[in-house]
Amino acid sequence: MLPPMPVRLAPSTRTIGLAMLALVAAIVAIELARPLRTASIAYDSQVAVLHFQRLVDGQHLEAFVATTPKPFLTAVYGVLYTLFGDWRPIAWATIGAYVVGVVMAARLADRIAGPVAGTVAGVAVLVAPSLLFDVGFALATPWALALWLAAGLALTGARPRWGVAGLCLALATLARVETLVVIGVAALAVTWSSFAPLRFVPGGRAPGRAWLVPLVAALAIPVMLVHDALLTGDPLFWTTVAGRYSAATRFRVLTPLETIGFLVERYWSLGGLVLLAAIGLANTWWSGRRAVALGLIAFGPGIAAFLVLLAVRGIFVSDRYAAPIDLAVAFAAGLGFSALVEMMRPAVAGTLNWIGSRAGATLVAGSAAVAVLVAGPYWVVDPGLRPGVQRSSRLALDIDRAAPLIRAAAAATGGTAADRPWVLVPTPVRPRMAVSAALPLNQIDSTDPARVDLAAGYPAPGQIIVHSASGDPEAPGFADLETAVERTVHGVTVEPLLADADRQLWVIRIR
Repeated sequence: MLPPMPVRLAPSTRTIGLAMLALVAAIVAIELARPLRTASIAYDSQVAVLHFQRLVDGQHLEAFVATTPKPFLTAVYGVLYTLFGDWRPIAWATIGAYVVGVVMAARLADRIAGPVAGTVAGVAVLVAPSLLFDVGFALATPWALALWLAAGLALTGARPRWGVAGLCLALATLARVETLVVIGVAALAVTWSSFAPLRFVPGGRAPGRAWLVPLVAALAIPVMLVHDALLTGDPLFWTTVAGRYSAATRFRVLTPLETIGFLVERYWSLGGLVLLAAIGLANTWWSGRRAVALGLIAFGPGIAAFLVLLAVRGIFVSDRYAAPIDLAVAFAAGLGFSALVEMMRPAVAGTLNWIGSRAGATLVAGSAAVAVLVAGPYWVVDPGLRPGVQRSSRLALDIDRAAPLIRAAAAATGGTAADRPWVLVPTPVRPRMAVSAALPLNQIDSTDPARVDLAAGYPAPGQIIVHSASGDPEAPGFADLETAVERTVHGVTVEPLLADADRQLWVIRIR
């Protein structure tokens, strides 16, 4: 059994280190997301604002959207958009959640295994591409991460706060529903600790208040039921979305064996990070930090098993679903590196003595460098992330320009068609247009680039199409729409409401 690293840092040095980590995280996130002129907001997060508006208006959602409702995002993003009438505060708030999560990862690892573990865990979490993906698109993982870690801090203090941990897990479930796996593991662990023969309960029985963790966390379920009952009339709507999406998606639905292969390949490619994580998990268990070890098991193998179960049910498994595993690996790697340094302490004791009073700070700085080398900068590990966010931001800016024109056209004409959607937009911004133009979602449809052909009646007379090169793939039918002057094509009039050839953005009404 290995004790925490004996490196000692003055409280002021620790505070400075955490502040520097927060500053670096903020710089990385702002440089990636760049929520200045506009904000890159993913489809799922746009839907959260739409959900909030329908709930406030007392209306059911008027059309199916393939996004599992997330009541936490409904509340946070809906309130932010309502207060500011702008998408950028959502992106800034997500950046804030990310910075808090990174700092909390470092603080929790420091509490468990010392400042070396805190440094490596904080840096490895900071550069995790799956986490930064959600930062760049204002998705749920940064919020869930901060709540997961808040639960960990509540459980590892001098006086465990079981109810607080349960509340944090409940809120995290409302942001990422796979947190239910963690709650299930917690329920099993508390049940085993309470009822199994004592000789089979390592570390002794948990106190009775430990039941507060799964019981309070389970309150997320009735919240989800009420949320969806008010939103759709079906309290179990959240359990059906993944199946309906999987039946209609153009993406390949992996078999269970293919899902296992995907996971093995993903974590084999992480190499040293996974090895350090395995060492960290083993050392955490054998050093008596069983609650921490069970949490790592829940977020790692537990989520992996959940993904395989989804595949068994024929549910589409996105690589984004592996984000909790990625973060568990990054965090556990910090614990593993600390354990290795502890093993090497006798060999480097002379060097540390020679460095003197700065030995702790020097070792921490070296640990940060190791974390960067092992985890890798996100733009190297995932070179498509930054271009993807930039493309999303360009499309968002185009929709910000187009939405007032759509809103004005709706006001001038009485707006909507009874028998078909009235506006066509690129798929990634359909909910955003519904919110920004204040239109019912069933009056806005996703453009099908393969069908664009005026001679064949698509788009049809009376419809408006928003065509942006940042959101639409190249297709020959768009050529007839890319005009700055009104003209007649195939017997219909093409009227440009907006034409910006430099940005390759057109808003066209078909008459």
